[in-house]
Amino acid sequence: MRTLSFSNVLTRTLRVTLMGAVMMTLVPKGATGGLPLFTACMVAGATFLGAARRPPTGQAGHLYGQGLLICLAVAILAACQAVSIPDNPFAHPVWVELRDGLGGEASTKASISIAPGATLIASLSVLLPLIVFLAGVALFDTDRAALALWRFAAGVGFLFAVLGIVELQIAPDRFLFLLPKEYYVGSLTSLLVNRNTAGTLLGVACLTLAALILARRLPGERRTHEATGRARLVMLVAAYGTTLVGLFLTRSRGALLATLIAHALFAILLVRTDVLTEGRRKLALIAACLAALVLVVLAFGAQTIWRMEVQGVDPERLCVYRSTWRAFQDNWIFGTGLGTFTDVFPAYRDPDCVGVRSLWNRAHNTWLEGLMTMGVVFVPLAAFSVVRLTGVFRTGLRTRRRMRPFAAAGAAVLCLVAVHGMVDFSLQIPGLAVYVAIVLAAATTLCLQRA
Repeated sequence: MRTLSFSNVLTRTLRVTLMGAVMMTLVPKGATGGLPLFTACMVAGATFLGAARRPPTGQAGHLYGQGLLICLAVAILAACQAVSIPDNPFAHPVWVELRDGLGGEASTKASISIAPGATLIASLSVLLPLIVFLAGVALFDTDRAALALWRFAAGVGFLFAVLGIVELQIAPDRFLFLLPKEYYVGSLTSLLVNRNTAGTLLGVACLTLAALILARRLPGERRTHEATGRARLVMLVAAYGTTLVGLFLTRSRGALLATLIAHALFAILLVRTDVLTEGRRKLALIAACLAALVLVVLAFGAQTIWRMEVQGVDPERLCVYRSTWRAFQDNWIFGTGLGTFTDVFPAYRDPDCVGVRSLWNRAHNTWLEGLMTMGVVFVPLAAFSVVRLTGVFRTGLRTRRRMRPFAAAGAAVLCLVAVHGMVDFSLQIPGLAVYVAIVLAAATTLCLQRA
């Protein structure tokens, strides 16, 4: 009895610690700096090791094991890219040129990565959301626990939006009311620096709130008076509307379009799997949410839509995509090394197209940059992850009747980050990646766990 009590206390402590790790990655500008990233990795790593004492079983257990293999593959790849060995046949040509330039006096040791230290640091940014996802699946292993994690994510997204809106009204040229903004003055960024990353987070938060709005009475909830239930629904709708307003105030074209596509998928999945067999109540709720979305677009999205009409597709970004593809073609086996885009890209940039004054430290396409820095190994890792999670959400839509809104929202979140990843690098920011990871972890449990 004492052992069981200790186990329960430890599990609850680890759950709170994991939530704290999520907040740690968001508050210091998305944990893009070295110290915040290292600190978040240590806290999340300790939580992951504590959760590993009791790994999930059944279908969730299979997914957990496959996730561990993906983590192992990423770690091995990063180590292979960063290690320097004599006469390395896969070494980047820059090491050979350096040795020749020194007249053969330089060491014959060379690495695949042009910047081994940057590769090791960048590997932490890739591994952090993976271990957070696995820890979330292991710790929040019941419907009640997973719903608590889902509500936590929705609450964080709502507070993120409120802070950003207040900040934009009081001090639009300040970051967190204190520091002068260097970028995106007049756009909502809240705790983050980049408006596109903030827009992606708010789009995901909108989907978490939409799922709570459409869900029925959930496990662990007591029957409430009709007026109380109606008040709760009004509060959720208000939170959804506030978060949606925050999304449009970011003025992010990519986040707006990706969120619209994700909401369309969310509605289609619910209509096809749930609403048509149960009546019109949820259909009316879905229609109301979509109507609210349209109203917010008309009221607050005028400037964002104007940017789409006037600016259209950025030609420089298309040039960067072509240059990144050429870099992948020259380093397709093992890539140039994680975190080396800034070092490698200048050799491939087209000055007639991209220009010589603009600085590009990201490819603004997560998938292309993954190909360039990880090589062809990135393809099976990314494809398997997307297909496997899609299968999980499909299982939830088919077998978890009361949890279908969360399964549909999980699929929509996956769609949102995948689509936005084609035109931006939001998923490469640790804070956003970890936030998405806990949402997907909660959705996974709700899809695979039977109450």
